[in-house]
Amino acid sequence: MFRATVARSMETLIRCRHQALREREETRLSRERGDSGARADHEYWFPAKRYGWGWGPPKTWQGWLFLTVWLAVILPASPYLAGRSLPLFLVFFAVMIIVLLTVCYLKGEPPRWRRGTATDE
Repeated sequence: MFRATVARSMETLIRCRHQALREREETRLSRERGDSGARADHEYWFPAKRYGWGWGPPKTWQGWLFLTVWLAVILPASPYLAGRSLPLFLVFFAVMIIVLLTVCYLKGEPPRWRRGTATDE
């Protein structure tokens, strides 16, 4: 049963990732064609950092809601699990970090190295 659940979760993540890749490719192609408003309704939850690689604080209510819920889960559960079982805590923490990075990757700006210059935009 656990393997089936994990398999379904992985399939869902892969499906979401393919959808995000398709959307990014459509956006790139529309920019190359010069379509200015092709995806005007699309707004990233997590903008790219100005310096370095990764994402900054959320800029939409959805991003803030996700981050709030994520923190509301991890903050009370961490001390509880750490006091009960260190291996369980480590697995929980790793899964929560993977969830955070996956959502940032799927709903955030495409990550790349930025130096804070105008050409990075």
